[in-house]
Amino acid sequence: MFIFSPDSSGILCFFSLKNKDIADSGTLFPEKPIFSASKKSNSILIECKFTPKSKSCLMRQSTCLFFLLLLFFSFSAKGQHLTNLKATVNWTTKSLYVEQEINFNNDSGDTLKTIVLNDWNHAYSDLSTPLSKRFSDEFYRGFHLSKKEERGGTFNLSIRDKEQQELPWERLNKKPDVIEIQLKKPLLPGENLTIQLNYLAKIPSDRFTGIGYSAKKMHLKNWFLSPARYENHAFTKNSNANLEDITNALSSFEVMLKVPLNYAVTTDLIATKKESDSNATSYFLSGNNRTDFSLFVEEKSSFTNYKSDLIDIHTNLKDNAIDPIQKAIIIDRIVHFARNEIGLYPHTKITVAYRDWE
Repeated sequence: MFIFSPDSSGILCFFSLKNKDIADSGTLFPEKPIFSASKKSNSILIECKFTPKSKSCLMRQSTCLFFLLLLFFSFSAKGQHLTNLKATVNWTTKSLYVEQEINFNNDSGDTLKTIVLNDWNHAYSDLSTPLSKRFSDEFYRGFHLSKKEERGGTFNLSIRDKEQQELPWERLNKKPDVIEIQLKKPLLPGENLTIQLNYLAKIPSDRFTGIGYSAKKMHLKNWFLSPARYENHAFTKNSNANLEDITNALSSFEVMLKVPLNYAVTTDLIATKKESDSNATSYFLSGNNRTDFSLFVEEKSSFTNYKSDLIDIHTNLKDNAIDPIQKAIIIDRIVHFARNEIGLYPHTKITVAYRDWE
């Protein structure tokens, strides 16, 4: 049984099977699973039932797979912004040097005098942020007892317009992971503005939330600056509270990620090109109509790719009780069931990480 719980951008689908008595002579699923769905209030309850082939099925205590999917409701892509990112990974300092350009499109009916950017990586910068207070509320002491180098943040930030003129900006009071930029002149409805940013994104340790660096990998999410959503005549100004609910506006992305040589990159963006020299490998990635994306940088990729006729799924969830063919069949059934009940996922790739399943 699992539950779909919608947030502002979509719904989170969690699927976990407890297989206790349906293994017979090495066949994991003797009969096709039966899915059913029912809607209640703001969530969708889904049940998955398996019927044993006979009473002679072997008793087997194992937790098998799996599955976390992000499936978004349909949305309008009108007026989306364009973000170009050039990021170089420094594995020694666990940081990225970022050169970024945002083409901001005012698709509202309002004249804007400021622009708000989400900088959720800066939520890890010190012990006074809303994220730090959230950890305290949950009686988690790891962040408060951590070393300074284990925390994250956005440093050496400069913001300019296309004429290379500095734009004044500030972090919001009590919300240091939200930035407000003062425009030199009002941005009228339908007009565009190009913003150029340079900064150092220090990645936090992944022991706080599962997002960040460990000894041999980086899970990168919400590490770059992005325009906040504008609705009801105002920008949404939410801080990172480790709820996976970032209120980014829709954007198209062009990303060049440079990583140390022989490191592998897994992502839910589309890889368009890959170049290597004697020191590093550059991955060229793109995505449209997105609020965010995930990147995994590892010494050796832990992900397996499963293809269906609807979507490519990259996952590092492991379960030795199921052979790869059975995994592929199960995934394909889940994908089609979710499509029929909720709608088509708007992108061609999705990453399902073990951290998301925990």
